[in-house]
Amino acid sequence: MIYFIVNESSKSGKSKEIVNDVVGIFKKNGIEYKPAITKYEGHACEIAEKIVKKEYTDFLSYKENPDENFKTQIIVLGGDGTINEVVNGIMNAKNESEEIYKFADEHL
Repeated sequence: MIYFIVNESSKSGKSKEIVNDVVGIFKKNGIEYKPAITKYEGHACEIAEKIVKKEYTDFLSYKENPDENFKTQIIVLGGDGTINEVVNGIMNAKNESEEIYKFADEHL
């Protein structure tokens, strides 16, 4: 699954324009995606942590028929602060358990 974490308030202000272009391309080509717009400081961190935990849970549900190509992509549209928050969210989830840590290293 491809996730977008978008901070429309970043300094450049181009995130909204870019995400609209990318979403148009994805829709045209039938690519699945899930957007998330940040609403406050620290929100990107929370979103990223939830994504990792959700994808880990989904991955476990496929354990009987594992998909070796199971990959999660997180695209960040914002500034340095948004990217920093997303990395922190991923690390928070990875630090929760050894299993999530291994999953994130292999599938993110």
